[in-house]
Amino acid sequence: MEIKNIKLINAANKMRNKISAGKSAVVFRNAHNADNKITIEGEGSSLSFEGTEGYLRSGKVVIKGQNNTISISNASTLTGGCSIRMIGNNNTVLVGENCQMIGFSIYILGDDNHITIGNNVSVVLTSLHIEEDGNSVIIGTNTTFHGRDRNLIELALDEGTSIHIGEDCMISNSVCLRSSDSHSILNNKGERINPAGNIVINNHVWIGMQSIILKNTVVGANCIIGAGSICNKNYKNESCLIAGNPAKIVKENVNWSRDRM
Repeated sequence: MEIKNIKLINAANKMRNKISAGKSAVVFRNAHNADNKITIEGEGSSLSFEGTEGYLRSGKVVIKGQNNTISISNASTLTGGCSIRMIGNNNTVLVGENCQMIGFSIYILGDDNHITIGNNVSVVLTSLHIEEDGNSVIIGTNTTFHGRDRNLIELALDEGTSIHIGEDCMISNSVCLRSSDSHSILNNKGERINPAGNIVINNHVWIGMQSIILKNTVVGANCIIGAGSICNKNYKNESCLIAGNPAKIVKENVNWSRDRM
């Protein structure tokens, strides 16, 4: 086992983790990081837990490339087989404080891709897949992603696009957000006619189970997306119920709460 540039890592960490870091840094600040496999190949990269309360347990981290950063803030935990695989250069994953992640997987293939997760975010059984360069994901504070059983939540980006999810959103199981079709559709002249596009989910949006959110979708604040809906356009109004295939506004002047009143 190769251990280099390991800072603030105690004997228990060394014994209970398999770490190969080369010329990059792995920073643990407590004894709770255990049973992990961490491989970093390339210079200038780092994996760090910035606080004393957070930890990674039974996880797998693979970083291949230059100047990649994974930073986990205080009191955030990653358990249940979480994995981060990053291949490329100048990529970042920044996780805020007090986030709870179970069975969360991140895959990045490309350069200059950035994931920023706010404070108090809860993630269960969710996959985030990024390919190509210049993509970005922003997830606001107090947002929840709760997959169930084998019903994962999926976020997929490529072609330099972004997915922005606001604060206090609730994403149900089997929801899929995709900023690209992943393959080309051509007209009779051989010209591509399906470019990728960004997705914006504003604050306090509830996305029902099995919904699909496609490129160029914008959802206003305080909206509800009905189960099984397929969204593919700009829904300008706030406080609406959006449902159907393709989805449309079916009711206005509504809101929602996590509580059963």
